[in-house]
Formats: sequence, C-alpha cells, structure tokens
Amino acid sequence: MGVRATQTVEGLDDALREFRAARRSAAEGKYAVACMAARQSAADALEALLGARGREARGATLSDLLREMGDLYDVSQIARAAAELDSCSDYREDLGPSEFAAARALARAEQVILWVRERLPGPRQPGRARRLGPRAPTP
Repeated sequence: MGVRATQTVEGLDDALREFRAARRSAAEGKYAVACMAARQSAADALEALLGARGREARGATLSDLLREMGDLYDVSQIARAAAELDSCSDYREDLGPSEFAAARALARAEQVILWVRERLPGPRQPGRARRLGPRAPTP
C-alpha cells in the first residue's frame, strides 16, 4: 500500500473513530460534544477523500472542503448536510444543542462519511453497509 493510500485509510479510520465517539457522547447526554464530534468526523472523511486525490485540505468549514472538491465530484448530494454540520457551533451557550440536534448532526455526519466511502479509490466491497452501525437512542 502506498503512502497516499495509507493516509487515506488512516483518515477514514479517524473519521469513523470520531463518529463512534460522537454517538457515545449523544448516548451520554453530552449533546454539544456529540454535535462537534459529528462535524469533525465529516471533516476527517472529506479530508481523507481530498488526500486520496492528492490534494491538501485547506478549508476551515465543511462547505469550504466541498468547494475544493467541486471540480472532482458532484457534491450537491451532501452540500446541505455539510452546511447543517457547519452550523453546529451556532448554538447559544446557555441553551446548547438538544438531543434532537445531536441526532440530526449524527445523521448528517453519517451521510457525509458514507458519501466519501463510495468515492474512495480501491476495491469496492459488494453489499457495503449503508449505515455505520447502531444509532444512539433518539426520543
């Protein structure tokens, strides 16, 4: 496996690890942490895809990262998910995000990660999972 392939696999592994941490945080009622970890997991996945194409990720937001790859992929399928995740830091400190907001952030991050997975180079696995595993309990 080449250096670029290794970095891509590590980047996606980071994204999945961060996503699992986000799910755990949501299950523990730590909704702000869950939202931010969900956003970070999506960023890690997008950065892994950019790295697989030999590009360095320079964006500060998920929307920036999508703009960087707009000439490579049709990003319209995940643009809204990215924008929603970018707004995770817009919560009022005194109120914070709710359980619903955390569940929504997790769903959007999962959407981005699965989109990236479908586009990563390498052998395709038949019947590849359409979900990243069990979801955190929702109301």
